[in-house]
Amino acid sequence: MAKRKAWKEARKAKVKEHRAEIKKKVEAALKGKPMATAMKEELKRHARRLARLERAKSVADEAKDSETVTRVDKLIEKENARHDKWMAGYDAKATVTAGDKAGGKWADG
Repeated sequence: MAKRKAWKEARKAKVKEHRAEIKKKVEAALKGKPMATAMKEELKRHARRLARLERAKSVADEAKDSETVTRVDKLIEKENARHDKWMAGYDAKATVTAGDKAGGKWADG
């Protein structure tokens, strides 16, 4: 019972640390602007992909399938690289909301 409680506490601390890290990255990318739909979609996509890969890795670990663990590690690296590239290319100032489009329904003129 104590071992399980210690594991839960360690997990809770790890999750909190991970969320703080993600929050810092997102705030840097947003540059004080509100979060656009594209950013929300990307964060959801990345979280879902990593969750699935981490689950596959844990199942392979339990089955002692080192080949699959290696493959999943490569896929995690690939997903993180894809996400980092997307985040680097995202510019909060360049994001245009539907109401701000030139020539749109609400444009002056």
